[in-house]
Amino acid sequence: MHTCPDCGSMIMEGDPYCEHCGAHLSWEGLEEDSGNRNYSNDELDDILESMFITSVQRQALKAKLECFLKARDCTRMEARPALDEYVFAVTRENEYVRTVDEFCFSPKDKNIERVFCDSSSYYNHDGLLKSPKFQELVRKTGLEFIECRYGHKTEYRMWPPEYRLIDEIDVIVYFRVSPNRERFYHLDLENMALKPDYHEYDV
Repeated sequence: MHTCPDCGSMIMEGDPYCEHCGAHLSWEGLEEDSGNRNYSNDELDDILESMFITSVQRQALKAKLECFLKARDCTRMEARPALDEYVFAVTRENEYVRTVDEFCFSPKDKNIERVFCDSSSYYNHDGLLKSPKFQELVRKTGLEFIECRYGHKTEYRMWPPEYRLIDEIDVIVYFRVSPNRERFYHLDLENMALKPDYHEYDV
């Protein structure tokens, strides 16, 4: 098992930086790879074996994490302790958007049907905002660009209770129509176009 030299968080071998503190990591023979990364059973086992959890919980976690790591654009995973819980951060990224989903696992969770008790998602659109195609798309609208939100989709199912990483990307682009009115579109990333339907609202 590998840990970050700066903060001590658990990391996967080959990660270019720590998802928890942002420290850059140096690995001998590290090669850049923008596609899906194959994680060995030993790597997952090392992480899970370091946790104070039951064998049943360990098996459920491993099955769910293996599923997450097969998701579209998945590039890395990081795990760290958080008080009485563990947080697993799964990163999905392409040339336009980066999504980090953090899933909270609590060994004390009384709902034995589920693996993770909570989640949060974080998005970075730097690649999209720097894209000449996107900049031209915004220019042609004639509207004042505000921001982009969201990215790779995550779903929570009530029964059986579980989080799923959806192989879809949903970026929403916001514009200012007037001083007191805004509009948003869903972005067709594949064709770099705004979908025809939009929603306007007062601010």
